[in-house]
Amino acid sequence: MKQNSYILSFANILSFILYMVQIKCVHIKKVCLLSIGLFSLVSCTIKEYNEENFVAPAINILSTKITSENTCELELKINIGDGASIKEAYISLWDMTTENAEPEEIPIELTEEKEQTHKLTIKVSEKKHDYKVKVILRSEKNDFSSSPQIIRFSDRLAQGVNYIDLYISGADLSQYYVDEANKVGMNLERGERFSFIVYYSKLPSADTKTEIKLNGTIPIKTEISYSGSMEDDHVLGFGYLPDNIVPGIYSVHVYLNDKEYILDYKINVLPGISKNIYLSNMPYSITAIWPPTVSFMKGNEIYYLHNDFNPLKMLIYNLESNTWREKNADPLSAPYQVSVFGKVDHYILMYYISEDNATRKMALFDFDESKDMWIKISDYPGMATRGVIAFKINSKIYIGGGARDGYNKYGYFETTENLKDFWEYDITNDKWIQKNNLPYNTRYDG
Repeated sequence: MKQNSYILSFANILSFILYMVQIKCVHIKKVCLLSIGLFSLVSCTIKEYNEENFVAPAINILSTKITSENTCELELKINIGDGASIKEAYISLWDMTTENAEPEEIPIELTEEKEQTHKLTIKVSEKKHDYKVKVILRSEKNDFSSSPQIIRFSDRLAQGVNYIDLYISGADLSQYYVDEANKVGMNLERGERFSFIVYYSKLPSADTKTEIKLNGTIPIKTEISYSGSMEDDHVLGFGYLPDNIVPGIYSVHVYLNDKEYILDYKINVLPGISKNIYLSNMPYSITAIWPPTVSFMKGNEIYYLHNDFNPLKMLIYNLESNTWREKNADPLSAPYQVSVFGKVDHYILMYYISEDNATRKMALFDFDESKDMWIKISDYPGMATRGVIAFKINSKIYIGGGARDGYNKYGYFETTENLKDFWEYDITNDKWIQKNNLPYNTRYDG
């Protein structure tokens, strides 16, 4: 909210009045009139509002009560909020027991009141099935959803488990491009593991037999430890993909003491393979600065680089000999300061600054092991100096977006500008071509 106010200080007005009173008594009448006028200014405020007040809609399921073998009563509390144009409200009801079931949408008739309570009875199509229910308010631009609740018509509640979900946040975001159309929650390579969460009202016993079967038929290694709060909490477990699994989309079935729980989202197994390798005899310098700024593989060796090394140092691990070595290989000699911030395949993106701040460039570098030196492949012609999107397809590198920091003539930071220009570098012909801009306003650290 923008507000311009013109208010005379009360103390200044009072001082002025007292001064006028001291001049002549005959002027008292004029002073009184003047004081009235001045006091009127005290309460005069000119306001200019440029922002609209907005209160997000809120919707909650207050209670669920099973009234028969296939009916349940829901009590809902809805706040329409301020500023959102609500088009409809509905209950989303999903059969958790039936694989590939589609959510059923049950409309809710809203009243004109801002805050309203509804009691509704819903009827499910399958007896002794378990259902997940949530309530959604839909505006012209957004959906506002309640927290999901579980309605159990089966006998599974005796086991204490409410429901089980994939854990699809808080890890490497490259795995988690959720495909809502196909209900795919994560993309994994063979050999990787994924997480799932068991939500419970009563903690399962420590000897609960837990197993995952992909598509309900392919058993995989499963790990989980039932420890924590005794009631109303959750516990994290892991499933491990075998190296020889056929790439494709799989549904995830978790069995607790042979009771089956089918997870909402599936996993997509990619053609690649991932292996975890324990790197022994690590030098102190790398354990002290873990994780590295950049790591990549060339042949049978793993390269680590970190901005904390000055001059730039590489730590190299040989997978065959199980040994480390260090190289103090600075890509540019003084008077340049170099920072590493990204990679494309084995090409390293570095930002270098001259001592007098006259040169600030981002460039592609490669390390020539035979010459034991860095080679600058090409300066990046784009506007960004850090945080770009970068990837390689065959013999072409694509870089774009990111940000550019603005500095004054003394070298002090002033501002950051997010960018959307996009470039192609042809490695074979050593040529940059500017492509169409990225289709969104700004993008940083893609």
